[in-house]
Amino acid sequence: MSYQVEVLPVTAHPLYDTRESGKTHTPFSLERALCTAIELGDEAAMDRAIADYMAHGFVVGTMSGDRLRQVKYWAVATVAIAIHYAILGGLDETDAYHLSDAYLREVDRLDTMDACIDCLRRRATELVRAVASAKSGTLLSPPVRRCVHYIHIHLHEKMPLSMLASEAGLSKDYLGVRFKREMGVSVHAYILQQRLQASLPMLLDGTGCRRIAYDLGFADESHYIAAFRKQYGCTPAQYRRVTRTDFIGQTVGAGLYFQTVQYLYCLMGDSDV
Repeated sequence: MSYQVEVLPVTAHPLYDTRESGKTHTPFSLERALCTAIELGDEAAMDRAIADYMAHGFVVGTMSGDRLRQVKYWAVATVAIAIHYAILGGLDETDAYHLSDAYLREVDRLDTMDACIDCLRRRATELVRAVASAKSGTLLSPPVRRCVHYIHIHLHEKMPLSMLASEAGLSKDYLGVRFKREMGVSVHAYILQQRLQASLPMLLDGTGCRRIAYDLGFADESHYIAAFRKQYGCTPAQYRRVTRTDFIGQTVGAGLYFQTVQYLYCLMGDSDV
């Protein structure tokens, strides 16, 4: 798709020339509508905001003498603003910043202005869906949100409840009660779930159970295997083998796998770890 991008010239008297020409940057109201849609996780509002933006056309100031670099600079600013609104909307900040990095790496590889704008449109939709997904879960209070965020970025470390309570600004007892009320599981159970989930891609990368147990803070390899089997109904080796195997012409994904693996292994009588 071809986009209309107008770049305002550099002049000695920009305000005077704006008054004379009537040409101004794209109105802030259009940008605000996009950002509000992201914060709300409202895809329909996002679609309307993008349509309004497209109807008006892109009018930006001069940031570079090279038109492609010009659009890339604008893309960097746009992504930075959008990510901040996604965090305000409830997306975990670590996840949000990882998305931001990925979006900008993609923009950096592109070689036309139209491709850059296409990329931003696709990623805006992805971002608003990520916010909507985050909102569909439990609405967390700031202390519990801080605790969850700390767990996510320190998953490979020991995390005593006293440390998490300090991060959340609550007493240990009150954090335990409030966390379970908002998350539906205890702090310990949540950390275990997150560690087990983090182990799945490691298994598929060929990492051994002993190394996974060490990296993710399990007491030992046996503890990791026992916890994995209790959570998923199969051993890590069974998960690795079946998930890597073609099943009806497709690689079995984790969701389908967890629905079928117990039945399959009951039939096979396979308990190999």
